[in-house]
Amino acid sequence: MALNKLFMQRFAINQRTNLKYLRLLFNDHFIVFLMIAIGGLLLAYRQLFVTQQSDEFWHQLWWPLFNTLWLVIGLNMGHLVTYFKPADRLFLLASDQLIIKKYLNYSVILSCGYAFLWQIIFMATIIPIFWQIYNGDMTRLALLAGFIMTYKWLSLLGERDSLLIKTRQSFNSWLMTHPMMNISIFRFSIPVIMIAMILLLSIQWTLVSTVSWLLVAAIMAKMLFISQEMVTKIGIDWHKANLQAQKHEQRVLHFYAMFANVPHQPKTIKRRRYLDYVVFKLAKHRSVMYRLYITRLARDVEILPLVLRLIAVGAIMVYTLQAAPSWLIAIFGALTVYLVVFQMLPLYDETQKNMWTRLLPIDIKAKQKAFRLLSGQLMALATIIMIIASITHGLQAVGMTIISLAVIIVFLNNIYIPRQFSNKKSNQK
Repeated sequence: MALNKLFMQRFAINQRTNLKYLRLLFNDHFIVFLMIAIGGLLLAYRQLFVTQQSDEFWHQLWWPLFNTLWLVIGLNMGHLVTYFKPADRLFLLASDQLIIKKYLNYSVILSCGYAFLWQIIFMATIIPIFWQIYNGDMTRLALLAGFIMTYKWLSLLGERDSLLIKTRQSFNSWLMTHPMMNISIFRFSIPVIMIAMILLLSIQWTLVSTVSWLLVAAIMAKMLFISQEMVTKIGIDWHKANLQAQKHEQRVLHFYAMFANVPHQPKTIKRRRYLDYVVFKLAKHRSVMYRLYITRLARDVEILPLVLRLIAVGAIMVYTLQAAPSWLIAIFGALTVYLVVFQMLPLYDETQKNMWTRLLPIDIKAKQKAFRLLSGQLMALATIIMIIASITHGLQAVGMTIISLAVIIVFLNNIYIPRQFSNKKSNQK
């Protein structure tokens, strides 16, 4: 078996899988929503810089705090990608040395590429703010970028080190066995302190702190370096390696599930006790099918968060479109309501595919009526939130938003949802 090529083979397979999921993610509806959302954010961002602001506004303390927290969030994006499989524990058990020398080296290189891309994106979003605060101080920006990249590289080396069995326990291994200490010290405290020092101190002290960090980083890199002699004395902890790979795969799938319904994945449910009262009140004196739909929605780990996230993003975008014309605000509110219904349709499909549901002595029209009632309630919730968010834009924007929402609700209730029911019925035949 060519173990030195195994990682690249699995990487190619994974990319084909990602392309399949991306096709599901970037459907026509999501692309339209994404274009309007990005356009709205850029418009709001531009408005911040077009409006004349005093020097005191840009030199307030909360700007460096915001930049620090934003960059720390970015530093927690991007983890070690190994593509290990559960069967590797048996089939690759005697190949630890070759895996450590070849396979994991490819893993770190690829992971650095993904992680550095995340850091570039997070840094690029705050460069205009950075430029206003520091008057285009490229030295400070270069020092900040240097810290972020070296820190992320060391964190990936630390993740690799945690998958190895060593004769002597290292400090990194101790951190990995104490997750709270790992989060509080390495993932939060160190980056917050270093980024705050780079942003708040004078340029001379910033240089001193950055050089000190680079010395510490060099020592840590030396400790995490795996020499040819050391390879023969260490092995792979397959339990941790498989667990880490599974967690990474679940994070990727969860990311896709945030914006689209991922098919052929095992469905999981989670009882949200804080919603039990809401479900009880709404389902009271309702049909059995309505109770089933709302219970499944309340316990679904994908559809409910996706719908709530769409409503929240839509409300934020409607609120932040300060310089946009009223018709654009109204269209964005209507598009949000449409996407809520679009993302609700898999709930109907999954319920109908359940054998127990199909055996219930309930007419298909009654099942569809119950689903339309639930979707109508969610449309009403989204409508109220969109109207509240548009109040800050004046009466004209509120009026146009109400009209557009009324039109889209009538269209969805009387044309779109019944047509979807008919299409699904014909497909089943």
